[in-house]
Amino acid sequence: GRAAEGKHPIQFVKEVPWNIPFPDYLNDLNAMQAAVRNLPPDFSKPDEFLVNQVISTMKGNHIGNGLLYLILCERLDIPIQPIQIPGQFVLAYFKPDLISESPTINGSRIEYFIEPASGQVFTQRDVDAYFQRVPLTLDKQFLTPQNNIETIAHVLGEMSHCFDNEKEAFKKQELEELSSMLKLSI
Repeated sequence: GRAAEGKHPIQFVKEVPWNIPFPDYLNDLNAMQAAVRNLPPDFSKPDEFLVNQVISTMKGNHIGNGLLYLILCERLDIPIQPIQIPGQFVLAYFKPDLISESPTINGSRIEYFIEPASGQVFTQRDVDAYFQRVPLTLDKQFLTPQNNIETIAHVLGEMSHCFDNEKEAFKKQELEELSSMLKLSI
């Protein structure tokens, strides 16, 4: 996770292509997201992962901001869920009537992708280009929506990197154990 972040960021489209339905409420969410300052990943600041801190300080890292985006979308019944692209925290807008079907490699269930820290939208073509630049093969699992338990396990795993020093090693171990236990329960 952590090593790939920032090395090969997904390149975003400059504007949403006309053939992608981009609902007005997402423009409103992106305006809200613009008010929250996105900070580069800094694993010395675990508070930037916490939604309550993102709300109170109006700043957070890509994961904290993404969690806030997810909560708002869930409250508004917008079919956006995180997907499992390694080294990224990416959200996908799923066709509402197809969200429970199995994923396809070409992303036909996904209308578009959102980088939640900035609200930037990108297409399947952008994701394909990303996988051509990184040493990974596009796999169906990368386009599978994460449920809440998987998302929490992912966040705990990423947050554990905040405690890489010897003094706080017990926190790292506890977060990794919690993440592992959640993954086993899926």
